[in-house]
Amino acid sequence: MTLVAPASSASDLAAYFPSETGRTWRYSTVKQSTLTAGPESRKSEKRSEVAEKVRGPSEHGSVAVSRVVNEQNATMGQVRVESVIHVRVGPDAISVVAIELPRRGVQTLSPAQPLLLRTVPGPNVEGLQSSLRLTTRLSSQSPSKTESPLGLFPDCIVTETTGSVSGYLNGAPVTGGSIVVNAWYARGVGLVREERTLDFSVSAPNGPSIRLQEVATKLLEESTLP
Repeated sequence: MTLVAPASSASDLAAYFPSETGRTWRYSTVKQSTLTAGPESRKSEKRSEVAEKVRGPSEHGSVAVSRVVNEQNATMGQVRVESVIHVRVGPDAISVVAIELPRRGVQTLSPAQPLLLRTVPGPNVEGLQSSLRLTTRLSSQSPSKTESPLGLFPDCIVTETTGSVSGYLNGAPVTGGSIVVNAWYARGVGLVREERTLDFSVSAPNGPSIRLQEVATKLLEESTLP
């Protein structure tokens, strides 16, 4: 059955992130990477499936959303990553307040990472991706529409989160970079589409600088009600 979100005004942001216990989402993700060193470029592609489910209220004044990522890796085969995202859902803000990882426990985010806000821009948020440090900010938000394999969604809020990249890649320092994430949230459904672009360069000690570009698209394939 095709799930279509009805058109309506964004008077309550919570309508764009339904959080009933037992609700599920299933996404497909394609990440295309280009590694450039001097005149040579190497391209690669990774595909994964993401399953999310609302487990219920958590002790953080939020709801706990379990997330399982199954990625097809050319060198390691299938890789499975599990986590729990604690999301505070309200009429004026939807924010990730903590992330729970196996063997690492709960990591509280301060400030919380906003997904949707009544007033933008949001605060600067520091995050890590392996040895990379990402400093991001929810910079814009507006009404929109989009589609995914599940159907057409005419009543969406699209957000743009932008930021900078620093840190290291395989021990080499990052000399500059940027990240841009566009996300579409549909009324009564939640996240239905996400497009993420990561672009940065590193300084190689004995050779030309290296540039890495990643473009990842996440699409909603299935959503079920409790």
